[in-house]
Amino acid sequence: MKRKFYISIPQILLIVIISALLTAVTVLAASGTTDAPAAPGSTTSYTLEDIYQRLINGTAGSQSAFTEPAVAPGTGSMHSLNDIYAVIPDAGSDVAGVDGSRTVDLPDGIYRSNSATCNDANLIRDNIKHGVTIFGVTGIYLNGWSIYSRAEDPLLSVSMLSATDGWAVGEGGNIYHYDGTTWSRHTTTAERSDLWSVDMLSATDGWAVGSGGRIYHYDGTTWSRHTTTAEGKALHSVFMVSATDGWAVGEGGYFYHYDGSNWSLRATTDEGITLWSVSMVNATDGWAVGEEGNFYHYNGSTWSWGESVSPGLTIWSVDMVNATAGWATARDGWIYRYDGSHWRTDYMTVEGTSLYSVDMLSATDGWAVGVYGIIYHYDGVEWSLHTTIPQRSMLRSVSMLSATDGWAVADDGRIYHLFD
Repeated sequence: MKRKFYISIPQILLIVIISALLTAVTVLAASGTTDAPAAPGSTTSYTLEDIYQRLINGTAGSQSAFTEPAVAPGTGSMHSLNDIYAVIPDAGSDVAGVDGSRTVDLPDGIYRSNSATCNDANLIRDNIKHGVTIFGVTGIYLNGWSIYSRAEDPLLSVSMLSATDGWAVGEGGNIYHYDGTTWSRHTTTAERSDLWSVDMLSATDGWAVGSGGRIYHYDGTTWSRHTTTAEGKALHSVFMVSATDGWAVGEGGYFYHYDGSNWSLRATTDEGITLWSVSMVNATDGWAVGEEGNFYHYNGSTWSWGESVSPGLTIWSVDMVNATAGWATARDGWIYRYDGSHWRTDYMTVEGTSLYSVDMLSATDGWAVGVYGIIYHYDGVEWSLHTTIPQRSMLRSVSMLSATDGWAVADDGRIYHLFD
């Protein structure tokens, strides 16, 4: 069954009284009869600001009946339809929305138009756990991971500095920036080589590494090629301890160090085993992981083999919380934990698929992402599946700002945001 609703609203809508919205909205059944939306509680004075304030200030996952405006008399002007998550009623049907200039097919589900205006047809399908129906009397507060944006290029790494500043890099030398509202392509490197990893120290200091041994630096304005390693092998991971101390690892098992001026080769793994990730506790303590289940340790002067958990296993990512606590994720869904002495099996996912990235906020809070859109969370006791992205995007990297704010990027260009 198809249903239509008609919305006659300006292109940029800041305040809408729900009574006016309902007047402009009709729902047509297949028979051609009109089904009126449910009344919005006991008053008709709701504005989008009322709905936004009621939702954003509630406890995630809880319900609230809209029995009175959240801010009387609802005169706020800071929020628009783009801020409201809406569930189209009557699951199982399709609807077509007409805004006066075009018709848009909207499958049932939960939507958010992050940067779109009312005239835009490309509303983004979200994977929000809870939404709100603006046609009824009950709302459920926002919660969960959702699609925030989509880059034009596959993305391989993300590094967030704050809620208003973050960077993502990917294939073709493309570098994207987040300004607190929008993700946009900042630049494309002249070489257009794939960028595997980015690590930001501050808003004026960051590094990215990639194919061909190329290393790029950001100075607050411009990304430029700092150097290319003599070996010319792909670099898969970069970790900066400070503005004068950093490490990069990759193909061939090479360890490169930055001393504040230059990048130089410092060590090589036995048999040139490829490295996929490096994480430093401080300038004298760090770990790197890669092929053949190998862990390598840095003691302040040299890198040496630490142990192997499973020959033949690829370990994709490592993140150290401190000298006695760290986690690593691998192929086949394995998660390992460092206890200060050894790396031990901590968990194996039911899916048994690769977890490409792990980011720990603390020893009791961490996230891991991977193949088929799986997102796992650690609560200090155990790992559990938090959600699976419906688009089954291959999530390559995750960067958490807090327990309720984080970002993940995928090789289909999708950018996901956790706002809980």
